[in-house]
Amino acid sequence: AVFYPPNVLYLFLSQIIAWSVLSFIQPLVAMIFTYLYLRLLDLRKIAAFFGAFAFGFSGFMIVWGQENAVVGHAALWLPLALFGIEGFLKTKKGWYFLTSISALAFSFLAGFFQITFYIFIFVFLYSVLRIYHIRKKERIKNMLWIIGIFVLSLGLSAIQIFPSIEGFLESPRTTSSID
Repeated sequence: AVFYPPNVLYLFLSQIIAWSVLSFIQPLVAMIFTYLYLRLLDLRKIAAFFGAFAFGFSGFMIVWGQENAVVGHAALWLPLALFGIEGFLKTKKGWYFLTSISALAFSFLAGFFQITFYIFIFVFLYSVLRIYHIRKKERIKNMLWIIGIFVLSLGLSAIQIFPSIEGFLESPRTTSSID
């Protein structure tokens, strides 16, 4: 997670304090992103708050946030990606488009590719289902925009993806075998 923006804290704070701050803010940021997404779905404030609380302080977010901080930070971008996709499909505003790109790229940059892979699949399937419910004339155009979101987010995170893949391929894990 060398290029993950919140990790800049490690430059200015001791390792334990930076890790503590990142662990502390993880459920709070996840709650904020989930709240934004749920409000965009026209849920009432109280329902959105409880939904946000349930995600931010879920067993997955809390346990993995303490076990390995990058797992929770990779996952917390899911509701923001959904917020951006939903907002873009509803309004066609560019900042929703950029929000989706940023959320997916930051999930990659957080450093846990397995969770990010799941997020990509989920957000893509969500997008396809949402586009299916839009008028037929706009489906192809919307699908091209959504594909653009995924391609641009991969492009932005390529600075970390390619060295990570190379590191994995050069690691001894790939040469071990069970005989």
